[in-house]
Amino acid sequence: MAFSGLHGDRVRYFGLGGLSVYIGDGALTYGGEKNMEAYYKVGFGKNFDATFDYQLLINPAHNSARGPVNVFGLRLRAAF
Repeated sequence: MAFSGLHGDRVRYFGLGGLSVYIGDGALTYGGEKNMEAYYKVGFGKNFDATFDYQLLINPAHNSARGPVNVFGLRLRAAF
C-alpha cells in the first residue's frame, strides 16, 4: 500500500488550476492519493511465468473528484 500527499504551495498551485506532468486538469479538489496493489505469480516450469495484478487507486493525481480507479494487469515472462 502507498499513501502520498501534497502540502503548502503545491496544494494552492493545483487548486488554482496549475499544471504539471501528471497532475492538473482544472481546479484540484485535494485528497491524498492512495494506492493498493495485489498480485499473484504462477510459474509454468523453469522458463515461463504469468503474474496477475490488481491495483486500486483512490484520489488519483491527488484529486478527490476522481476515482476510485481499478486497474487489472497480466504480465507474461519467458526465458530461453
